Amino acid sequence: MLDLDSIKNKADLLTICGHDTQLKRVAATGGGEYAGACPFCGGKDRFRVNPFANPGRWLCRNCTGGKWQDVIAYIARRDNLDPQKYGDLQEICKRATGGELPTTRAPRIAPIQPAYESPGDQWQAAANEVIEHCSKLLWQTEGAKALEYLKQRGLAEKTIQRFNLGYSTGQNIAGLWVARGIVIPCSVLGRAWYLKIRLPAANGGQKYTGVKGSKPAAIFNGDSLYGSETALFCEGEFDCMIAYQELNDVIPAATLGSATNTPDLATWGAVIRPIKTILSAYDHDKAGESGAARLMDLAGDRVQLAPIPEGYKDINDYYSAGGDLWQWIKPYME
Repeated sequence: MLDLDSIKNKADLLTICGHDTQLKRVAATGGGEYAGACPFCGGKDRFRVNPFANPGRWLCRNCTGGKWQDVIAYIARRDNLDPQKYGDLQEICKRATGGELPTTRAPRIAPIQPAYESPGDQWQAAANEVIEHCSKLLWQTEGAKALEYLKQRGLAEKTIQRFNLGYSTGQNIAGLWVARGIVIPCSVLGRAWYLKIRLPAANGGQKYTGVKGSKPAAIFNGDSLYGSETALFCEGEFDCMIAYQELNDVIPAATLGSATNTPDLATWGAVIRPIKTILSAYDHDKAGESGAARLMDLAGDRVQLAPIPEGYKDINDYYSAGGDLWQWIKPYME
């Protein structure tokens, strides 16, 4: 029996595809991803190769419907061979490895990686208590300074209430320790994914912390993306909330919550895949560049850069300085 796993891992997919089309490196995450014209349909920049995945994989938004396939599928399509026929499969494997045919006596079953899920029901119940308690406290005497801070950052009261922002004095609520600071919940379709705390300025330089049990690789304000063909992605929650406040009637805004987060497509694919154009407005720094690259890894060539005007760090900074978000985003939507 042919050891297909070994053959897929030994094959140099980048070189194999590179003989058939010119490829350009378009992302550095995960070792690198390459794009070019499809060798089958000829479509420009719709063909992608990720040679460093395990195993290497490729796709074409037209030929494979955007679904990743392996080297065996590539050679079968290119050379008009049928991998369901053993003789053809042997030939495919020879061409993939340069003639070597590793075999095994028994098929190996690869472990199934479960989809990234929101925290369990017990955490959900506790998180909902935190959200309710802290959102009320924000509007009381204890939360007065926190509320003023949010307003200074440009958030209207309706926006603060829409996102259930709150304030914690630093306390244990329903078995969860909630550090002192502004509470920023991320909930999508009725499930809480994370509780992030914006810490006081005098906290040794650390700006944020999370409540234990949170699942941070989520899409903040993800509810607004369902059914939309265009979306704006920015780096952090404050940018997202300002963009929602000012642009929600023309384009929904969301964030991965951090430049280092990469949500699982098995979980978030139903949200991401239908969007035809994703405008990327990450911060003007190295973390922002990394975040934009991760967004491209997630959504491919549907991502279009929409940088904030020079001289401003991010959306919130631009807006706070009197910038008109509609005039900024309008050219990217025409």
